[in-house]
Amino acid sequence: PGAFAAPRQNFFEGSERLYCWTDSLAMLLHSWTPEEAKEHFSTTYPPVPKPWAFVDPEKFLIILSLHPELIPCAARPSTVFLFMSQANFLEAWYTWLMPGLIELGHNANYWNPIELYSHVMAVLASNKPKTFTFNQTPSAANTKLILHARLCLILNETQKIRDSNKLIKKLGKVKLTRNDVDKLIGSIITCADIGDRVEPKKTYGKRQRLQPQIYTPAELGLQPISFRPVVYARCGRDIHILKNHENGEEVGGIQFRHPALELKPKQSLPSIWDTLVQHHQDVSTFKGIQRGAAFQAAHTGDMVAIGSRQPAGGIPGDTYREYPGLSGENLEGIKTLFSYAYDADVLDAIISGMAPKLFAELHNIFKEYQVNRLGSTGNNMYYCHNYTSPQHRDEDEGVSFCIQLGKRCYPDEFNFAFTEWGVYIVTEEKCIWWFISSHVHGTVMPRLSSLEKGVLVRDNGDEDGPGHYEPVVSNGDHPSAQKRSAARARQRCAARLAYQDRTQWWERYNAGMDD
Repeated sequence: PGAFAAPRQNFFEGSERLYCWTDSLAMLLHSWTPEEAKEHFSTTYPPVPKPWAFVDPEKFLIILSLHPELIPCAARPSTVFLFMSQANFLEAWYTWLMPGLIELGHNANYWNPIELYSHVMAVLASNKPKTFTFNQTPSAANTKLILHARLCLILNETQKIRDSNKLIKKLGKVKLTRNDVDKLIGSIITCADIGDRVEPKKTYGKRQRLQPQIYTPAELGLQPISFRPVVYARCGRDIHILKNHENGEEVGGIQFRHPALELKPKQSLPSIWDTLVQHHQDVSTFKGIQRGAAFQAAHTGDMVAIGSRQPAGGIPGDTYREYPGLSGENLEGIKTLFSYAYDADVLDAIISGMAPKLFAELHNIFKEYQVNRLGSTGNNMYYCHNYTSPQHRDEDEGVSFCIQLGKRCYPDEFNFAFTEWGVYIVTEEKCIWWFISSHVHGTVMPRLSSLEKGVLVRDNGDEDGPGHYEPVVSNGDHPSAQKRSAARARQRCAARLAYQDRTQWWERYNAGMDD
C-alpha cells in the first residue's frame, strides 16, 4: 500500500503516464534490497482488519465523485476498470485507492474492501441509489446529488459489460497426433498455385534471414475442420474439441456460429455480434503494430494492439504500461476504453465455457501477477484486418483465442493452420476458436490475385452466371497475454506488496549507517 501515490499535477500525470515513475522507482529500490531480506517480505495483500468499519457504499461513491483525482486514469488509463471484478478492485484498493482515501483523512485502513465491493455492485445492479443519480441531466424536480460525469460514465459502462456477460454463461471430438514442426517455423502455407502466391518480402540488414519456404496444406498433410450444417441443424451448435491422442489433453477447440453472439442485453441495444463488429470498425483506422523480422518478411494486412505491454526495446526508460493510443484524460477517451473492455470481457466470457480449465488457469495468472486490466481480463486485444502470419510460436500466457468477424474471400484463404496438430480451421463469420499459442500455428495465406483484384462474387447467387470482383476481407479479434508483459507485471507486483516491509528494512539499514 502506498507504492503508487495519486499524482495531482498535470505535468506529472503526463510524465507518469509515459514512464510509470512510482512503480519503476519502487522496483529499482526492490532490486537493490538484499535477497535474504526479501525472503521475509509480504507476498500477499494484508489481512482484512478486525473489527472492520462498515462503509455505506453510496457514501463511498460520493467520496469518489467529490474527489475525481482518486481514480488516476489520466496517468494510468487502465484504472478505470476498478469495478469490473473483485480482483480489479482489490488491486486498486491496496495499490492506490486506500492510500488516496487515507490522505484525504478517511480511516480506509479499517475498511473491508471485499464487503465494500460487494455492496457497491449491489447499488449498481439495483440502479436505484437513494442519495445520488446516475442521470447527468435529471429533471428540475431532482433533489439527489449528480455524480461526477467521469465516475458516472465508469459505473454505467461497467454495468453494461457485466449485464452482457451474464447472458453468456453435439461435440465433435478430434484426436490428434503432435507433429515435429520446428522446421516449419517461418514458413508460409497457401493453397495458391505457383505464380499466384504472395512472395516473401526480402529482408536486409545485419540480421539477414533465409527466405521462408512455401507449402500447401496437402503437402503437409493438414486436415480441414469446417462447419457441419447437418450437425448444426440437429443440435443447434457445431463444436469441435481437439485432443492429444497420446494423453487425452485438450489442445484446442472450435465453435461455429456461437449462439451467444446473437444475444442482446436489452431489446433496445444492438446484439453482442453487432457491437463487436462496430468496435472493430472503429479501431480499423488506428496504426498497426510492427512485428519481428520473420513476420515482416511473410505477412499481409494490419494488426492493432489495445491494452498494455512491456516493450522489447523502445525509448530509454520505457516500461510496462498501456499502449500510447489509450487515454483516460476525458470522457471520450474513457468511453473508448470501455468499448475495448466490452470486447475483451465478452470474448472472455464465451471462452470460459469452451475451455473452463485453461480459462481458470489464465485468470489465476492475471490475479497473481496483477497485470494491467482491460475490463476484468488481463488479455490484450489485437484487432486484425486482412492480417496473415507465417508459421510461428507465440510467447503468451495460457490459452489464446480468436473470433472471425468478417470474411469475404475464397474458401481456402485466410484460414487458421494449427500445424503442430496437423489440422487447419476453415473459418467463417461467427466462428470462435481457442488454441495453445506456444504450439506452431499461422495463416493459410490468400492468393496474390485475391489481394490485388479481389474475390469474384457471382450476381444473384448463380454459380455459372456473371459476376463482379469485391475486395477481400478477413476481420477478426485476437485476445492474448504476452509472457514478457506478465513477467514484468509480476516483478511490479512483488515490489508493491513488499512496500511496507521494504520501507521498514531500509529505515533500519539507514539507521544503522548513521550509528
